[in-house]
Amino acid sequence: MFYLLNVLRLYSECLLTFATAMNSRYSASNSYDQAHLPKFGQEQLEKLLHSLVDVVCTIDVQGNFRYVSEASLQLWGYTPEEMINTSFLTFLAPEDIEKTIQAADEIKSTYVITNFQNRYIHKDGSIIPVSWSVKWNEKDHLLYCVARDASEKTEANFRELKKNEKTEAQLAISEQKFKSLVQNGSDIIVIIDEAGTFKYVSENVRTILGFEPDMFLNKNAFDYIHANDKGDVFSELAKVIQNNPDAIGIAHRFLKSDGDWLWLESKGINHLNNSFVNGIVINSRDITDRMRLQKQLEDEQLKKQREITAAVIKAQEEERSQIGLELHDNVNQILTTVKLYNEMFLSGYREDRELLKKSNYFLQDCINEIRSISKRLSAPTLGNISLQDSIKEAVESINLTNRFKIQYQTYNLENANVNQDLHLAVYRIVQEALNNIIKYADAKEVIIDIKNHNRKLCISIIDDGKGFDLTKKPKGIGLTNMKTRADNLKGSFKIKTSKGNGCAIDVCFPM
Repeated sequence: MFYLLNVLRLYSECLLTFATAMNSRYSASNSYDQAHLPKFGQEQLEKLLHSLVDVVCTIDVQGNFRYVSEASLQLWGYTPEEMINTSFLTFLAPEDIEKTIQAADEIKSTYVITNFQNRYIHKDGSIIPVSWSVKWNEKDHLLYCVARDASEKTEANFRELKKNEKTEAQLAISEQKFKSLVQNGSDIIVIIDEAGTFKYVSENVRTILGFEPDMFLNKNAFDYIHANDKGDVFSELAKVIQNNPDAIGIAHRFLKSDGDWLWLESKGINHLNNSFVNGIVINSRDITDRMRLQKQLEDEQLKKQREITAAVIKAQEEERSQIGLELHDNVNQILTTVKLYNEMFLSGYREDRELLKKSNYFLQDCINEIRSISKRLSAPTLGNISLQDSIKEAVESINLTNRFKIQYQTYNLENANVNQDLHLAVYRIVQEALNNIIKYADAKEVIIDIKNHNRKLCISIIDDGKGFDLTKKPKGIGLTNMKTRADNLKGSFKIKTSKGNGCAIDVCFPM
């Protein structure tokens, strides 16, 4: 018998022939020619098959076991009676279901496959590597199979070699962890038909959804999908059925046993034409945490956008207020003085022309002030003026107010290839810096230096004003605006200041 077993292990085709003969005992449609086995009667053949350490079995087109030899008890822990009329998917490790289904489908064209390996879950929860030799019988519409333990050492032999209690304890812990990993995997695997009716559900739905797996059988998946997601899921299922390459998976909500909704990401593969599956295999993963974080991010972005909008409105109001103050304190005062001089001249109180000269001087001062305000509010005409000249105009408009003295110097700027976006960003940064100096710095002198060097455009703005504490929140959003403009064009923004020591701003853009 040991010689026979060795022969059978080397020549699995012979064993498949024995299995074919055995099936004639269970199928009236099988007319296997007993002449192929002249030395074995039915009773002898049955004893032989049941004495083998390899499992001999047959599987019908529905994927159910039709015959199983007694070696199943030794290899998997299940008696033949427990396995017959049960789907072979029931005992498979979830990770191996897809490749096993594909192999079962391919064998119809190849008729024979040998040394195919997958993993079965033992009745005690352990994982058993199995090597299969399978033959498809077109006449019987059956798979004739031989399964053998593919592990290098069986668990029994391994335990015999490990005598000490410490090793056994470590092995038990390791086995329990692996068992827990398989049974409590993060992905749910199900098989549904075209209408969405469950045909198979993996065991881990018990821990993920709180339902017993058997509860789903013959029920429709859409009964458990959120009403707002049913339309999208139905469209995705239609793509899978049509083998549309756009079927890449979908996120949806699925009902849990406690009434809450779980976010799942589900992907389907069409096996409707596979007679051993005859359905659609769905792999679903829990993405509830990801969706919650995504919603949190969206809420934060919306909140940030609202804050930015509020800051922009506030800045506009501050700008209007500042313009109003400048018009009131400067332009209005100058015009009031001019009006007074004119009234004095017209009334005859003073008749010398000195009053007219002073009025003319103050009117020019008023014109300069209005021009300065206008320049600060408007963008440069970028299509008609260079960066060097546009900054020069901004500087001159500020110099007209005699608030402080500005030194403006450039290096190699005439050779700089500056696009409109960069031009406007630099102009606005300089303008924003000068506005801040006017509002807060009480400076006497400002130095603006712009250089084109080493493929970088760098702007330096230094004032001798009163400076400020960087650790405290600034009054306006000018600094934030400058930094944002620099970031948008992949530039750098640095500021150095302290109370009583002025302020230095350095901005660099890649060219």
